Amino acid sequence: HGTLVHALMEDLLWLESDERSPDDLRRAIASHGVTNAAADAAVAAFSATLEQPEVQALLAREAQEVPDGAELEVSNERTFSLVLTDEEDAEYFANGSIDRLVLTLEGGAPIAAEGIDFKTDGVTAEEVPAQAEHHAPQMNAYRRAVAAMYDLAPEKVTLRLAFLTPGVVHDLT
Repeated sequence: HGTLVHALMEDLLWLESDERSPDDLRRAIASHGVTNAAADAAVAAFSATLEQPEVQALLAREAQEVPDGAELEVSNERTFSLVLTDEEDAEYFANGSIDRLVLTLEGGAPIAAEGIDFKTDGVTAEEVPAQAEHHAPQMNAYRRAVAAMYDLAPEKVTLRLAFLTPGVVHDLT
């Protein structure tokens, strides 16, 4: 049901404003051609995920630190396709989709960004550091992509892996 939970996350902007009922959630994933039992399992997993304190802090608008005069803009499933430069100054073509991108804007211009990738693997909290290491190359490519798309210094792009099964959010530096 990982793909279905992921699909439900796509329509979530902020936790406080998500008013979808369980029936709304089932309808949202009906297009995936799943059985009622699979839809029920996905809705239960999604709901349980949103009860996890670290996930709540990640998705709650009120929990975000925003500089005075700045605003936040959320973009789910933010796709990109561009030429990037790696650590050795070699150019390569990169395309992908960032699960959740939160831009901090001042005067309409981005000053910082947070890239979040949702992981629905059945990992335990103890396995998170090793899994985060495994996903680090992908996330570093996301950092370079976001920095290039929004003309930000790479250090202004925060990356987080949200492991939804154990409810652990892992920051990547």
